[in-house]
Amino acid sequence: AWQCHYLAFADQGVRQHFYGKLEDAKNEFDRGALERQAEMDLWKARFWQGFRSSYEASLFGGKGKWAEIASGRSKKRRVVLNKRRMAFDLNDFPRPVCAFSEGLLSKSLSFRLESLLEHPEALVGFLDATSQLQNLPLRAMDLMDVETFCTFVNLYHCLLQHALLLTVNGPLTIRSCGHFMRTSCYEIGGDVFSLAELYLCVIRGHMARPMSPRPPFFDAPKKSLLAYQNYALNFMSNLTNFALNTGSISWPRQIPILTPAHVDSQLSQAVEAYCQKNVVLDEGKRTVYVPRVGEVFRGDFVSLETSGGGSAHQAACLKFCLTFLDPTLASKIQALMNQGSLTIKFQQHMPEQYHSTLQGYPAPKPISPNLVEEDKKLDDL
Repeated sequence: AWQCHYLAFADQGVRQHFYGKLEDAKNEFDRGALERQAEMDLWKARFWQGFRSSYEASLFGGKGKWAEIASGRSKKRRVVLNKRRMAFDLNDFPRPVCAFSEGLLSKSLSFRLESLLEHPEALVGFLDATSQLQNLPLRAMDLMDVETFCTFVNLYHCLLQHALLLTVNGPLTIRSCGHFMRTSCYEIGGDVFSLAELYLCVIRGHMARPMSPRPPFFDAPKKSLLAYQNYALNFMSNLTNFALNTGSISWPRQIPILTPAHVDSQLSQAVEAYCQKNVVLDEGKRTVYVPRVGEVFRGDFVSLETSGGGSAHQAACLKFCLTFLDPTLASKIQALMNQGSLTIKFQQHMPEQYHSTLQGYPAPKPISPNLVEEDKKLDDL
């Protein structure tokens, strides 16, 4: 049976030395076959694509895309989760890209810890599929296109679910979440992206920087902000602040699988679920507590409120959330606002627990034939 062996090199010099020896042996073997030189050059280019220099595809130089990442006061090694198969073992990337990301996220959300034990072959197939991301045509994607936005959000949530399923240090905690977000990575199109880098440098690349983030919020390393700036998306919406899940139980367990045709309604659905869970009214104290996401990313909200003052951020966040609240709760809050007796505060305490796995939204229920018939009757009237 055929066997495949991978080679790892201590540094660039050792790799170049090996490459030179291999080239010498191959040239000697092919000395009398000059007429096949063009064909062999093509073969070599394809073969060595999988061994291309880390520096050529690097973000930082030195160790390149495998460089350790700053997390807290220490350096942490990246954990790249989609390297079960190497790039030269893969077929051409399946098109279209966004549809592939939808299917990949859908597959990941179908897993439960119990199902992995019962059907390990399903996980193997999923890991092989994530390996395809190494060949994703990253530099051909339009950073202003909504399809690219959907692709990266789907891949972010896919990586989050993937990392939660395979975490070896037990359930996430507020102490471990920062390292988890900075070190859990996918290799995409030749570059390596952590959860923090996808979240803050790519998807939110042109939105407000986080202000004094505390768990479940986090920041990306300073080097990443510069290194990934060319990947920053130009799709900017406050809906993104609420729709990007961090795995904390502050967010719903359900994840939207974004499609370009329905992205607005899908983001709105996710924001509605988040706001209804995190906006709390204390009628006795005439105080409403709004999500801390409005405090951490205050630069995205202050423009919604024209008045100044210390409460501008709270008021702007509440104004945004009102649209997505239950009508009864929204009416009570609006009444207190009209009376001028409402105090607005950001959440004081965030839950410390994290979801063990995430889920997709349930499929829409089929429309009853009776309802369809009633609609036809109304149309006739």
